[in-house]
Amino acid sequence: MKKIFAIALKDTLVRFASPSEWLFFLILPILFTVILSSATGSVSDTRVHLTVVDEAQSTLSAQLVSELEQSASVRITQEDLDQAQASFNTRRYAAVLIIPADFTLESAKAGTLTLQMLQQPNNMDALISHQAVAAAASRVSSLNDIAAQSVAAAAQIQPFASEADRAAYYTAALDAAQTQLAEAPQRLQVSEGSTADQVEYDPRANSSAGQLITWVFIPLIGLAGMFASERQQGTLRRILTTP
Repeated sequence: MKKIFAIALKDTLVRFASPSEWLFFLILPILFTVILSSATGSVSDTRVHLTVVDEAQSTLSAQLVSELEQSASVRITQEDLDQAQASFNTRRYAAVLIIPADFTLESAKAGTLTLQMLQQPNNMDALISHQAVAAAASRVSSLNDIAAQSVAAAAQIQPFASEADRAAYYTAALDAAQTQLAEAPQRLQVSEGSTADQVEYDPRANSSAGQLITWVFIPLIGLAGMFASERQQGTLRRILTTP
């Protein structure tokens, strides 16, 4: 037994006498484990990315952008049209929302509001983005409908003296509708399970196992293949015995 340990110790000292052995046996596996564990950690924001192009820069478009910023399913970033279109064409973006220049209160009163949505086909992120935009647009449309109906009802009681008074009343009605909608009671109660997951995901342990397979298991397969080939052909034996 002592001879076996002595042989193993001597073989280890000889093996690690070269700096390259330390590099490939210890340093690189640890380095790649740290890199992969850092890159595959948990993500704090799991919302889907949505690019918004606001060509209107109006009060109504600001309301829509504000609603999307409060969404629990999408995370928006604003870009210009050319950049967003180029990224969409290269499939970097799953969806792009384009708010046209005529997305204004005047168009809302006339009932001619339109939105343009670019979506990659058969893409789940694009579907989630579409649903989030539809919900936000419906909320903004409802608020403006309430304000418009309030203006119409007030005009029947007493006509407005000027268009400025009508616009001021519309703005006040819109603000009141937003306040009441924000203060509306929650009618849907969501209960989440409190059962703890028995398996806690650790990216470092997962990456460490992967690196063990990469740096240990695969070389062992290569050595096994070399030994099998040597047993059949005897090439290495002939080289070693050739004077």
